[in-house]
Amino acid sequence: MKIRNVLNCNGFSMVEITVGLFISSILLTSAYKANQFFTKGTMHETAKASFQKDIIIVSDFLTKDIRMSGLNLPGNGIRITLNNNANDQMEIYTNDSGHMTLLEAVPGYSDKKFRVKDGSGMHSGHWLCLNIPSTDTVYRQILRVGMNANGADTIYLYQNLALNLSSATRIYPAKRVTYSITNPRGLVRSMNGTNTPLGNSIETLEIVPKSLTGTVLGNMGKQAAVLQVYIASRLKSGNSYSIISDSVEVNIRNGT
Repeated sequence: MKIRNVLNCNGFSMVEITVGLFISSILLTSAYKANQFFTKGTMHETAKASFQKDIIIVSDFLTKDIRMSGLNLPGNGIRITLNNNANDQMEIYTNDSGHMTLLEAVPGYSDKKFRVKDGSGMHSGHWLCLNIPSTDTVYRQILRVGMNANGADTIYLYQNLALNLSSATRIYPAKRVTYSITNPRGLVRSMNGTNTPLGNSIETLEIVPKSLTGTVLGNMGKQAAVLQVYIASRLKSGNSYSIISDSVEVNIRNGT
């Protein structure tokens, strides 16, 4: 009797099966799209959080380096390279010791070495600040230093001096820090050739020199009293990109 009842039971019709499959496909498609939406949202927020973390790190380093170069110590300075079609670059020079020396003898324009009275604080791979009266302050990289316990020390440069120095030239040891964007993205801080990645998500670096009153100085960066540094990153969203950015504004302590 039970077997006969089972065999006599009617199944689902083709219409019912088709409707059931149709409804199931709608539910699965909706669930898939919802999952994609939340996944993209999570990825976007993760990338945004990573950029915001980079902002904090970069702001801290920039603020300290710029303020150190503005402590009004001889040999300190900032050089800015502004580019219309590429990222800007910043070089920061600091003379931590305040040491200064003079030339033992005036070198030639094309010389790659010269003698100073005291080469203390000068090291291979570091930099020199050359302060020439009535002329711009310039910087040159040191190849090596020949220290002489009984006389003048010899400074060897990577390249020709390419300067007309005088006996009144003041020479200072300096450390050099640069900020630049690598390809395709990533902000790198380099100190005397040692690179430190600060933000892998950052792909734009823009520097705006300003006066104390807030006037933008353009290429007159040497007269800047304030530096505003913009950093930005693109976040991909589908086939388009959104840009997130932030800025750091630092007063140069000895800026005029």
